Amino acid sequence: MSENSSQNPPPGDESRPDEIIVPVDAEVNPNEPLQRRKLPFWKRFGGEGFTISLAIHGVLVILALFWVVSTMTESTKTKKDPTTFATGAGGGSNGDKAKNYEHKIKPKNAKSLAKNAARITSKSTTATIALPDMPVSTSSSMLNALTSGGASKGFGGGSGGGIGSGIGAGVGGGKNFVGLKVMGARIFANRIAVYMDSSKSLQSYLDRVRGEITKQFPDADIFMYGGTKILVVNGKIVGMEKSQLKDIKPSIEAYQRTSEASLPTSNGKDLFKKYDEAFTKVGLGAFIEAIRTDPRARVYNAIVIFSDFNDGVVQTRTQGKGEQPMELYADGVGRDKDAPDFRTADEKRWMSAWVDHFKRGGANPPSGPKLYLFSTDQPPPPVLIDCVKASKGKLTMVKWLLTGGNPPENPEDEEY
Repeated sequence: MSENSSQNPPPGDESRPDEIIVPVDAEVNPNEPLQRRKLPFWKRFGGEGFTISLAIHGVLVILALFWVVSTMTESTKTKKDPTTFATGAGGGSNGDKAKNYEHKIKPKNAKSLAKNAARITSKSTTATIALPDMPVSTSSSMLNALTSGGASKGFGGGSGGGIGSGIGAGVGGGKNFVGLKVMGARIFANRIAVYMDSSKSLQSYLDRVRGEITKQFPDADIFMYGGTKILVVNGKIVGMEKSQLKDIKPSIEAYQRTSEASLPTSNGKDLFKKYDEAFTKVGLGAFIEAIRTDPRARVYNAIVIFSDFNDGVVQTRTQGKGEQPMELYADGVGRDKDAPDFRTADEKRWMSAWVDHFKRGGANPPSGPKLYLFSTDQPPPPVLIDCVKASKGKLTMVKWLLTGGNPPENPEDEEY
């Protein structure tokens, strides 16, 4: 084989990395041994492939970490604490978000749950059985539970199923109460205060009306006084100050009067202790003003007034010492409806205060209770009709009571 053939490989034959390549024009010392060309350590180690492998595995690790973190975040959001329960936040437009309260659930003995309650029976026709008094809040709690269940879309999810105890404190705007029918009108509330005109002209209807109300609202605070006069002197409702009551005598004698024992709730008893004299001497005006200004009356979702509304507003202004007060306005039965109104803007502010108290606006929380009026004879005074409109309550004429009849099945809305 010649020198040239050993140094120049044939065309198309690629040389291997470990071959010794000697340039053609290089001088070769036949006595000097040939040496192999040394490659860098990185190439001998296979660095290019190693780098590509690291990059691929790095991308896979990053994707795996991203998936694990996102999965754990989602599970944390949806996981519920088994020792807490969520209260119903109420539907409607005013319901707040549900709140979680910690509540340890203590399972009851299954055997005790399966036991039948003992029944008390008596074969004697004259025997009397005394049962313990029910708590004051029983009917309210039952009604709250009913409204928070599934009947209406508001007021929350109610109590939890299973063995859990307690009822969630639902929050709502008051638009989702279940309406309870009383004398042909639906009252949307769970706590009500009632003013019943117990003057002589209405005495024959009082028992029936009270029965209609307590059948639906057993814990209603019912105040019974004579007449529905609204007396205003110098722009202020008479009855809120003791000095105003000193020389006033009841203008109408009440057939029945409220007693502290007849009021089922502590709020009603407290209002009675403070305002009984004012309600007795002045009547409806002092009652509404107390409902508007006393914090203890804020528990009531609705105010119900029953009367023939023969009385009305009488507003006067005191003059000089020893002189008779000047009558500025009156709208009761027998008064001239076309008589001029001599009141100034300041002397009419009490009416705006009443309307504002009962006003319920749009999606905002209500500022006051709904007002429901039941009349056997006359339309109520204009200021009360304005309060009904503002509260989104209702005026219902119940002239059918005079004949001992029953309310119509589908009563029409009264024209204000």
